[in-house]
Amino acid sequence: MSLRVLLVLVLVAAGSVFGAILLGPAKIRPGDLFSALFHPDEAPRAQRLILWEMRFPRAALAFTVGAALSLSGGVMQGIFHNPLASPYVLGVAGGAAAGAAAVIALGIRETVPVPLGAFLGALGAVALVYQLGKRARAGTALILAGVAVGSLLSAVTSFIIFVSAGDKRLVEIVFWTMGELRAGRLAPGMAFGGRGGTEPRDPVGLGATHKRPGAGR
Repeated sequence: MSLRVLLVLVLVAAGSVFGAILLGPAKIRPGDLFSALFHPDEAPRAQRLILWEMRFPRAALAFTVGAALSLSGGVMQGIFHNPLASPYVLGVAGGAAAGAAAVIALGIRETVPVPLGAFLGALGAVALVYQLGKRARAGTALILAGVAVGSLLSAVTSFIIFVSAGDKRLVEIVFWTMGELRAGRLAPGMAFGGRGGTEPRDPVGLGATHKRPGAGR
């Protein structure tokens, strides 16, 4: 990656974070933002609460989630040796959406939490894609199977939304599938929990990062 491309990406990321902090129901001007950053004692209490308690954490979490999704996409592309591989192409996202929609529509959230339903749906989609494409050695077969399974699960989600029309659960399904950051307090625990019991690995090949003989010489 050239320095120019890297600089453009950094500027776009910074602009996105800056815009996420300024945009919202409460009007925040750039001057108010800098005042809350560098002179918090002089900023109005309402603006301090909005920025420090809501928008700054939300923007930081959104940036972190975006980076994690980007890394996961790179991992999938490295595993399947295909630049088109992604959670959407492989049916993972479709399975998660269908699982979450089913839990909400059936009204069983007290027994099965929505995130667990999404996880089980994604796991089922991966298992189905693997069963369909395991006979072929090429990664292209898995991707084609993922496209087919993803389309099927997308139709299932659309059917659940259709039969939920006129119900308040429809709004919950739509907003859940669009994504939100209200569970941000769980993110640190999930990150440290996922880190436990692991070892350093190559983020693309998912192989253990062992030092080569003589690498430190």
